[in-house]
Amino acid sequence: MSERWVSLERLWTSELLRELAYPSKDVNYAREVLRELESSSIIEVSVCDEGLTVLGKGYRSIVVRCKMDDGVVAAKILRTDSPLRDVLHEASMQRYANEHGIGPKLFSSTPRVIVMEEVTGVDLGRWLVGTGRDRVKVARDIILELLRMGRSLDEIRLRHGELSNAKRHVIVSYRGPVIIDFSASSLHERPANLNALLNYLFYGEVRDVVTQTIGLRSPSLGPLKAYKRYHSDHWYRKILEELIAEC
Repeated sequence: MSERWVSLERLWTSELLRELAYPSKDVNYAREVLRELESSSIIEVSVCDEGLTVLGKGYRSIVVRCKMDDGVVAAKILRTDSPLRDVLHEASMQRYANEHGIGPKLFSSTPRVIVMEEVTGVDLGRWLVGTGRDRVKVARDIILELLRMGRSLDEIRLRHGELSNAKRHVIVSYRGPVIIDFSASSLHERPANLNALLNYLFYGEVRDVVTQTIGLRSPSLGPLKAYKRYHSDHWYRKILEELIAEC
């Protein structure tokens, strides 16, 4: 795939402009998005053979590769058919997570656009399935770090909302696991992010590789229920002790 960069100035008169309004291609919506990209200090967008370089596509938004003066970034753009009116709440949740070292670094936000750090890597599910005997220790460290992040989110009462399907919401990058997409996030008295991650790891599609190849043990029901109820360090440590009991 060949990549080239198109300035926002050129985009105003390009057929590519309509791609900013996905999926309707409404030109008026696309112009509003382009104005917000300009106000967010974006100077160029990445273009490939098929059109704009789309890094990700969900039912609320799409993510497009862009460039600022300081380098390449990701711009998350609200879909025209999104059930959400804007991305401002998502941006506030991501900014709150950033304050505790979680999520892609957020640079700016407008009603239709969030500009953030571009995270490159492999989604958690594919990364775990590709684990061989030579990568077991690294995989254990990745999982334990991810669980630490889940615990941190619980401590600050931020419910991610979609970590039970972690393969779509965690990227394993060069720096470790990165939790992405805060569009379903909210502040919650008992968020249960840790429980959601454990549910994915030990009861989802990667269960066999986590328990057999990587060698982690599924925590028993008692500590899981107690942690979900009390959110205490005691029960968090109990869960971790059970996980690594056979390592």
